[in-house]
Amino acid sequence: MLARIKLTYPEIRDAIWNIDDNKLTVDNLMAIRQYIPTKEEIEIVKEFNGDVENLGNAERYFRSVMYIPRLADRVSCMIFRRRFKQELNEILAQLDVLQYAICELRESVRFKKVLRTVLAIGNYLNGHTIRGNAYGFRLDALLKMRDTRAEGEGSSNTMPTLLHYLVHFLAKSGDDVVDFRDDIVHLEAAAKLSPPTIFASVNALSANLLQINDELNLHRRRRTSVSQIDRFADSMEEFLMEANPIGNNLKSMTKDIDEKLKELILYYGEDPTTVKSEEFFDIIYTFSSSFAKAQVEIHEARERALRRQRQQEMILKKQKPRVSMSSSCSSRNSSVASSTSTLSRSTSYSSVTSDSNPQQGPNQMVSLSPLPPDLTKGDDTGFDNVLKELRAGLKHSDHSWKIDTPSPLVMRYRQRKAEQNNLNDQRISILQT
Repeated sequence: MLARIKLTYPEIRDAIWNIDDNKLTVDNLMAIRQYIPTKEEIEIVKEFNGDVENLGNAERYFRSVMYIPRLADRVSCMIFRRRFKQELNEILAQLDVLQYAICELRESVRFKKVLRTVLAIGNYLNGHTIRGNAYGFRLDALLKMRDTRAEGEGSSNTMPTLLHYLVHFLAKSGDDVVDFRDDIVHLEAAAKLSPPTIFASVNALSANLLQINDELNLHRRRRTSVSQIDRFADSMEEFLMEANPIGNNLKSMTKDIDEKLKELILYYGEDPTTVKSEEFFDIIYTFSSSFAKAQVEIHEARERALRRQRQQEMILKKQKPRVSMSSSCSSRNSSVASSTSTLSRSTSYSSVTSDSNPQQGPNQMVSLSPLPPDLTKGDDTGFDNVLKELRAGLKHSDHSWKIDTPSPLVMRYRQRKAEQNNLNDQRISILQT
């Protein structure tokens, strides 16, 4: 390692004495620290009285640096002084991420609305159990939503999850709650950090500053030869004048962030003594990522349903279904001329409407025009189509949720289906008359 230093051994010695940053890089100093001679090695070299040229490279190097006092501590101080700004910038960047993430999670109104909706859904699903009417829930319950599936035909891993319903419900709310991730943009970076590790790095930085202060005090008490130029004290005093205030401010900042982090965990109903800060950030980030994925899946399913709807509309448009009614009510044996077409059944139809009253006079034409729901508006019937499209691409877990009492969404869907069936029966009755 020392062979990579393009200096002679006496030049290395002088650069250490003079704290010469131009001649010794940080890598050079780290290599020197690995080859600090022991007391036994120094004694052996001192006892040698022969020609120095007969010594090996290691012994000649030891002979050059053996009179530098406290060499290992001196080189360590030199390395820390050179790396201080780099380590400081890395720590400050990580602390900034934590600060931003804490403020964002504390102030995000949209994320709180999401949690409030999750609580309402949970209370509804558990309304007939002892878990109903809860005032809150544990954060890890957010992760269970992606594994909680609806019951229905097909295997459980092809059914939409409770998280899909949450996304759909929030999208229907009319505001931009589904974009809550825009309020917590630093969450992903914070989830990748370990606050205890960052705090430990700050403590190590402070400990190294204390070590330099102690080493400087020892240096001042030690007598140095008048003929030997030693710039250790001057260099370290200049460094400490700048570094000590920074170190104190950094410790205060770290303490403040640690307290705010504990307050944030407590604010969200968790115990900071049992829930680690990295676990806290990871739970929320995992939920937000799953939420975004569910948004994409619903969007893709909606696009597939829209394409299917447009294809059906094109087929119906080409076939132009029209029904012709007979003009004479008395001649029941006459054939009813009707122009019929095979209607391709959609996954969901709106009510069948007629252009005129069934009791109108003869020769009236009744136009039957199935109106598929507008999926772009995200109504309940349209979402039923989207859920069917979702089933093809969902592959997780075996959990399921079931509501004993039908939800308002299901009740409205059943009411629409009943009204549609009644109108279809009326149409058949008209055609048979």
